[in-house]
Amino acid sequence: MSRMSAWITTCIPILAIHTAEVALLAFEYGRNLVCEFA
Repeated sequence: MSRMSAWITTCIPILAIHTAEVALLAFEYGRNLVCEFA
């Protein structure tokens, strides 16, 4: 059980950071597309 909670406490922040980076990349990509077609 402790191993599972340790896995959760290490993976959740990594997943959160990764998701934030992907969202930021998608935002930048979308903004570039809007700027090109505007």
